[in-house]
Amino acid sequence: TRFTSQLSYLIMVGKNCDGTEKQFKDECTSSTVTKSTATENENTIKARIEGGSSIIQISKNADTERGGGVEEQLSDSVGGEELHFFSRYRGMLLALLSSFMFSLTSMLVKFLESYDPVTIALWRFQGALLPSVVFLVFKLTKERYSNALESNSENRKEFVSKQSPRASLLDSLYPPTDKKRLKMLMLVLVRSILTCNALLLHFYSLKNLDMGDALVISSSTPVFVTLFAHYFLGEKCGVIPILSAVMTVFGVIVIAKPPHIFDNEEFDRKTMIGTFLALGSMLVATCSYLVLRYIRKVHHVLTTLFFGGWGTAETVVLVLVLGVWSWPNCYKDWLAAIALASLTFTGQMAIILAMKCEKAGPVSLVRTCDVIFAFFWQICVFDCWPEIYRYEKV
Repeated sequence: TRFTSQLSYLIMVGKNCDGTEKQFKDECTSSTVTKSTATENENTIKARIEGGSSIIQISKNADTERGGGVEEQLSDSVGGEELHFFSRYRGMLLALLSSFMFSLTSMLVKFLESYDPVTIALWRFQGALLPSVVFLVFKLTKERYSNALESNSENRKEFVSKQSPRASLLDSLYPPTDKKRLKMLMLVLVRSILTCNALLLHFYSLKNLDMGDALVISSSTPVFVTLFAHYFLGEKCGVIPILSAVMTVFGVIVIAKPPHIFDNEEFDRKTMIGTFLALGSMLVATCSYLVLRYIRKVHHVLTTLFFGGWGTAETVVLVLVLGVWSWPNCYKDWLAAIALASLTFTGQMAIILAMKCEKAGPVSLVRTCDVIFAFFWQICVFDCWPEIYRYEKV
C-alpha cells in the first residue's frame, strides 16, 4: 500500500512537471511571437512614418497640380461660357447680322434709284445664285472624291459594315421619287417665289417712299409671323403679338396719311402707292418666313440656290418684257451693284441659318432692327430726317 501511494505520487509530480514544462515552452513561444509581432509592428510604424512624408509630398504635388487644373478649368469654363452663349443665342445673332446686311442693301437700292427696280433685283439675285453654284459644285466634288476613296479601299466591306451610309447634300430633295422629297422640293420652290416677289415689292416701295418709312412697314413682318406661326406651325402666341398687330396697322395709317383722317388738302398718291407696296411686301415676306421655318432641314446652299435661280429667271423675263435692262453707268454704280450682290448672299445665308437655330417669331422680331439701321443710313448718308425732327431742324 505504501509503495502504491508513493508510485501514484511520483506519477502526479511527473505530470505537473510536464505541464510546467509545457507551460514554460508555451510562454517562451508566446514571448517569441510577441517579440516578433512587436518587431513587425515597429517596422510597420517606421514604414508608415517614412511613407507619411512621401504621402505628404505627393499630396502637396497633387494640390499644386490640382491648383493648375483649377486654373485650366476656370479658363476652360470661361471659354465654355462664351461658346455656350453663342450656341444659345446664335439664331438671334445671325438674325441681327442679316438685318444689318439687308439694311445696307436697302441703302444701296436707294442709291441706285435711277435704275429700274427690276434691273436692280436682277443684279441682286446674282449674289444669291453664283456663290451657291460654286459652293454646290465644290461640295458635290468633295463628296464624289470621298466616295471614290472609300470604294477603292482594301477594307471596303468592313468599312461598309461598320459605318452608316454617308448623307449627301441632295438627300433632302433628290431624287423626288417619294412624297416627302417631292413635297419638300415644292416648298423650296414656293419659298423662292415668295421671297423673290417680296423683294420686288420692297424695291418698288423704296422708289415711292423714304427708306425709313418703307422699312418700318416691311419690318412689321414679325407681328404677322408670330400670329401665323401660332396657327400653322403650332408656336406659342400671347396677347402682346396681338396688340403689336394693332399698333402695326396704326403705324401704317400714320405713314400713309389718308386725307380723310389727317385733313390733308392734297392727296399724296405716291406715298399711298408706296405704302401699299410695302404692305404687300410685308405680307408676302411673312409667308416666306413660315415656309422657310418649315423647310429648315434642307441645306442652306440649296435654299439659296433655288432662291437665286428663280429670282434670276423671273427678273430676266420681266426685263425683256418691260425693256428696262441697263448696265451700270459708272464705276460707282458697278461697285454698288457688286456690293449689293455680296450683301445679298451674306444676308440670305445668315437668315436661313438663323431659322434653322431659332423659331420663326423671335428671328423675325430681331429682323426689325433693320429699321434702326435704315434710319441711321437715311440720316447719315442721305441727310433725310424723320418728320418729327425735320421741322425742328428747319
